[in-house]
Amino acid sequence: MDVFTGEKQKHYTSLLTIVWATAPITAPFLGGFLQSSFGWASNFYLLGIYSGLMLIFELFFGGETLRYPVAFKGKKIMHVYKKLIGTFDFSFGILVLGISYSIVMVFGMSVPFIVEHKYHLSPVVTGYCALLSGTALLFGGVIGKMLKKGTIPMNASKANITQIGLIFLMMIASSLFNQLPLMMVFVVLIHLMVGLVYNLFFTYCLTRFPKNAGMASGITSGGSYMVTSVFSTVVLALIHVTNESALALCYLTLAILAAIALFSIRAYGKSGRRQVAI
Repeated sequence: MDVFTGEKQKHYTSLLTIVWATAPITAPFLGGFLQSSFGWASNFYLLGIYSGLMLIFELFFGGETLRYPVAFKGKKIMHVYKKLIGTFDFSFGILVLGISYSIVMVFGMSVPFIVEHKYHLSPVVTGYCALLSGTALLFGGVIGKMLKKGTIPMNASKANITQIGLIFLMMIASSLFNQLPLMMVFVVLIHLMVGLVYNLFFTYCLTRFPKNAGMASGITSGGSYMVTSVFSTVVLALIHVTNESALALCYLTLAILAAIALFSIRAYGKSGRRQVAI
């Protein structure tokens, strides 16, 4: 946000979400391999080495990029935070991000039970399932980045409607067949839509307040993860996922909540009350 402006800013912000999508692709896949080959503790050794390397890179290649220095005054900072959080489309954009990623989180927490308990397969297979899920997120983000026509709320709404349709088909298919490959076909398609929506609104929220990019970034990232934590925990507490049908029910609940948030954003935009960026 401090380095680029205009279309380049949107381009690299959107690209950032695609890069982030490599985490759910590589992490569970690699983690399952390490657990099977060297034991569960090997994952923590890898994380320690990775963190140390990142620290070294930051010390040598990092640096301040802030273009609009702001004095550290508590009252003024709180005022800006209040303005950002009080902006309807920005706050509901974070809600959409959090609910959308809850779908991925629910899958991540449920798939080991389905794969390893129901189908009695190894953690490596769980890793392969996570690899497919992450790949779908990645390509969904790429598609979102390529979209040029239509507004972000409109394109996200179309993806959300498609997602709900796929979830209904998944519920029907899971009631007729119990096959892991079939479940993963629907998971990939549904997560493709998640990646698209997440890319669109992540870019939207980060570019919403260019003069307060750091605060907007912090609220967007931290706020969306908090929303994800709450919604994924509540949904999994209410719905005990042991099979494909229960997973589809979790998906449907979250997709409908996302649809309500998207409808609210679109209604707000049509009202003409969009607040000017700070």
